[in-house]
Amino acid sequence: MIKYFLDAFLLIFLLELGAAVSGTYYLHKVGEAKKGEQLMVVYLWLVIFIEIVGLYPVLNYFTNFQAFPFVEGTLFERNYWWYNSYSLVKFLVILYYFIWQIRSRITREIFSVLAILFTFGGVLNLLFSGVFFKGNAAFSSIGGTLLLVILIFLYYFETLKSSRILNFYRIPAFYFSVGILIWHLTVTPLFIYSHYFSLKSPEFVELHTIILRMANVILYSSFILGWLTCTRFKTIKDDNAMQVHEKQKSVLQQ
Repeated sequence: MIKYFLDAFLLIFLLELGAAVSGTYYLHKVGEAKKGEQLMVVYLWLVIFIEIVGLYPVLNYFTNFQAFPFVEGTLFERNYWWYNSYSLVKFLVILYYFIWQIRSRITREIFSVLAILFTFGGVLNLLFSGVFFKGNAAFSSIGGTLLLVILIFLYYFETLKSSRILNFYRIPAFYFSVGILIWHLTVTPLFIYSHYFSLKSPEFVELHTIILRMANVILYSSFILGWLTCTRFKTIKDDNAMQVHEKQKSVLQQ
């Protein structure tokens, strides 16, 4: 169990924690952060909660159901229901984060409607497809990824056409978009074929583990880099503004 924890969980959990902590630090240093950044920090702390609770099948496996015996033989024995529910919340949060980055009012309205319709369809799919307790929901993975990819490319297109391109490296959304785009484009195919994730297909299990670990490293590293880089630029900007203010005050006093 300790080997599993160290190999498959600890590194990613530390990166998730680092992303949440650095995001909280960003909010503290910035002061009046945009609602999108505030939402992402809350989301990152939610991810940590989701990951901790989602460990219960692993604990049961290594303790022969001594950790949580009440789920043995029930629909909750596996954690598919937990992560399928989280998947819809995740897509809704990230979609709205990038919707708020778009300047076109019409585009924002269209994707707001699409995000709501996607969430509604995802709930219906989980309720009536029978996949809620038995596997990863392909509808959520494919539909959410498609909307997200289109939205991120629209964000890139708008950035290229506007003055925002001059300071793109000072905007957290740029760093987040790179990690999120890479993660969903590489991991979504694995979720679609998740029914092969079993002891009968050890090669797929190994491939799944390697790709997921690398994608998570890239994802949460992009969050950490984005938070810390933008915090640094914000601090430098505030320091320069303070120096200008002090010089102006000194001149007026003379």
